[in-house]
Amino acid sequence: MSARAKGRIACFHLLNNYSGSPNVLAGVVEGLLAHGYEVDLFTSRGPGHLSGIRGARYHHLAYSWHRSRKLTAARYCFAQAQLLLAPLLTYRSDEDVLFYVNTQAPLAAALAGWASGRQVLYHLHEHYIVKDPLKRLAKLVKERTAAKAICVSQYLVDQEATATGVVIYNSLSDDFFERAKAGRKKKSGKARRCVLQISALRNYKGIGQFAEVARRLPQYDFILVADASAKEVAEYAVAVRAPFNMRVFSTQRDVHPFYRDADILVNMTLPDLCRESFGMTILEGMAYGLPAIVPPAGGPLELVDEEKNGYRVDPYAIGTVAEKIDFLLTHDSVYSEMSRRAREKAERFDRERQVAAIVGEIEAMRSADRWSAGGIPR
Repeated sequence: MSARAKGRIACFHLLNNYSGSPNVLAGVVEGLLAHGYEVDLFTSRGPGHLSGIRGARYHHLAYSWHRSRKLTAARYCFAQAQLLLAPLLTYRSDEDVLFYVNTQAPLAAALAGWASGRQVLYHLHEHYIVKDPLKRLAKLVKERTAAKAICVSQYLVDQEATATGVVIYNSLSDDFFERAKAGRKKKSGKARRCVLQISALRNYKGIGQFAEVARRLPQYDFILVADASAKEVAEYAVAVRAPFNMRVFSTQRDVHPFYRDADILVNMTLPDLCRESFGMTILEGMAYGLPAIVPPAGGPLELVDEEKNGYRVDPYAIGTVAEKIDFLLTHDSVYSEMSRRAREKAERFDRERQVAAIVGEIEAMRSADRWSAGGIPR
């Protein structure tokens, strides 16, 4: 460890891609480095949000997702073996290292930290509704090993029922806010208005319902940006018989152009199959002044205030979702007020506040002081 470093932190995230949880961790790692900590980052090669962070020391995992479930499972098991052995081999037994486990997926890393007598800090982004044996195991490991758990919403604290949980909301960087500010423009001059969803290409994300809403509103454009390959996107478009006014894009490194050109952000996650613990795309859209339509459950309720910066609608209620979209896009005064409130709400979730709260938790752990309760935007 450098003589000037405040401490050493080993961060663990299983799959480096362009989804929400690695995006959040990337900002945290950059913040920890700026606060004088040394950071070791154990993750897959990507590409993704965790790639190329200056100052971080990388330890790459041999893990990636594959359409073959058997091959994915084999890679997962191998990566867990790496997560168990690599930290034990990397750090001396007397070395003071805090284990920062991002999501419940790197469960072997938590076991390695616990077995070596080190403090384990979880950053929880998910709550599993359908619990298969592996998810049950991940939760058991978390409950056994976590000295503290950072949760991205009060909903997640309540669902996980963890006594060690503290709410620290996700955030957006100064750069994101600057690009959002520069990208805002009047929507009234556009020939066609646009509805945007950014999500995984999974049925529980309501991608079929999104296509049905598009079919009912042919006067508007619908854009789905999916965390999936071009081949998977093409297969999906055929499977749902995507209407003429709907376009589907594969994984994007830069989503700013999509937010810039959109008018409304929707999240169609089906609440009986999955509940968002926060909703990074909702927050990002709000920074662009996009009113949001979200499910009436989970973390999005802490972002979207009914009839103030969006609506809470059951995604199975296709007709109601379509009515809310059409109402917003045909009532300029209502839209403008919701857009203003969306921007104001997003500005509460700044990166400096989040990182300061996380650093406070880490320093409290290291000093064995009492836990702080910070980080909740008001």
